[in-house]
Amino acid sequence: MKQILKLSFLFFVFFNLNAQTNSAIVTYKKTKTKKTFTDEKKKKIGKKKFDRFAALEKEAEKVSNSLSFTLKYNANKAVFKVNSFMDTPNNRLKNLALLPFGKGVYYNSKTERIKVVETFGDIFSVKYPVDYTKWTLSKESKKIGKYLAYKATAVEKIKTDNGFINYKITAWYTPEINIQYGPIGYSNLPGLILELKKNKIVYYVTNIEFNPKKFVKVDKPKKGKSITLEEFRDLAIDATKKYRKIRG
Repeated sequence: MKQILKLSFLFFVFFNLNAQTNSAIVTYKKTKTKKTFTDEKKKKIGKKKFDRFAALEKEAEKVSNSLSFTLKYNANKAVFKVNSFMDTPNNRLKNLALLPFGKGVYYNSKTERIKVVETFGDIFSVKYPVDYTKWTLSKESKKIGKYLAYKATAVEKIKTDNGFINYKITAWYTPEINIQYGPIGYSNLPGLILELKKNKIVYYVTNIEFNPKKFVKVDKPKKGKSITLEEFRDLAIDATKKYRKIRG
């Protein structure tokens, strides 16, 4: 009963506080929790290989810090994507820094959740179930900037060629901003997602522009072969198996 009352209160705040937000441009940055290796693990990998990996990861981290992402919202629709970057020799590292979740264009509406991504030599429009993420709301809260944010968690079971793995997701959202969306396609919380952690990747808000003077255009992406999430994951598994077979 208490949980129902709490949810009712949050949705009341969501629909009544700051109801004037008709459009917005939200800027995010990303960071990553560093991997730690035991001496035993380093020895198993080998010093040369480990040093090469550590150097590459350090460079990718620097590049990652220079990236920014934009969520555009208008009329209950949103698009999230990385901001354009210059075509330079570091692009390989920038593409690496976008992994594993930052590549592509994410589109959300009340009835659709789509990710458009170029991979496996083609462009795909991947359709997610709208209720794909099953959120658990918590009473835990913290201040993010001037906003009071509440914690929500979820676990996604992902099919891979080695069986299933679980991705833990933690979102901090604020009912003070009546936008149900956030980074990399996550939505359906009673407020804007200010911070989102998926495994070791964290997206966090750096700027919010409410009701910009210039019209905020949010179009559904038209590119890509339409495919379900399950079909896309099966495709990824087949591609991984073929790659391993070629490498021996």
